[in-house]
Amino acid sequence: GGGRFGGRSFGPAPGCRCPVALAGIGDCLYVCHGSASNGPSEWQRDLMERNSSGSVWLLEPGSGDRHRIADGLAFPAGILAEQETLIVSESWRHRLIRLDRARGGLLGVPLGDLPGYPGQISRGGEHDYLLSVFAPRSQLVEFVLREPRYRRRMLKEIEPRYWISPTWRAGLSFYEPLQGGGVKHLGILKPWAPTRSFGMVVRMDRDCLPIESFQSRADGRTHGIVGAVRHGASLYAASRGDGVVVRLDGVFGADVEAT
Repeated sequence: GGGRFGGRSFGPAPGCRCPVALAGIGDCLYVCHGSASNGPSEWQRDLMERNSSGSVWLLEPGSGDRHRIADGLAFPAGILAEQETLIVSESWRHRLIRLDRARGGLLGVPLGDLPGYPGQISRGGEHDYLLSVFAPRSQLVEFVLREPRYRRRMLKEIEPRYWISPTWRAGLSFYEPLQGGGVKHLGILKPWAPTRSFGMVVRMDRDCLPIESFQSRADGRTHGIVGAVRHGASLYAASRGDGVVVRLDGVFGADVEAT
């Protein structure tokens, strides 16, 4: 069973310890490994170590061959295969890059300087894409990333859930690091408060330029978006931070209504 390639498998290989994204086209599979030194669950450590050891691999089930076509990437967390190119989310550099599908060479940076860390990419239709942004950038985290001595001590001495780093879901403990504007007043957290987590899906055109975005802000309940897909006129988004799947009706039609 399983079709023409049923039962085929690829075993472990050096540098292949962090599979975080997969795309297929024709008889080819493309796999993003976010890091050569950390597993998928250690993405915060990989960011705090300022690594750029990620890679993209081409798997050919027909022949069983496996080739690394790109490396030195800063946590590639999303990939979309087109006829001649690959669109890849390079999370720690806050950008989307376009690679040659055969050789993996960098062809351009269609979208850069994003306000968060980009992840999975999917098709929103014939002429547009959906990009999941799984955590926000912040001034506090950007400051810590420029302080190597502090980061080394933090990674060594502090529990990971209390690191000054992005996260799937912030605000679960009063031990967590806090920026001044994130302090609650009268028991209320302002929607625009600086935060270590949020939810965001960006709808882009075929050139990877944003058309619109959908957000769960600091006080929202749909943080850590790790995937978004289209079904009919609706958009479905998976929230890792809050453990829910939400539906936005009418995204590809008229009105937008969250469910």
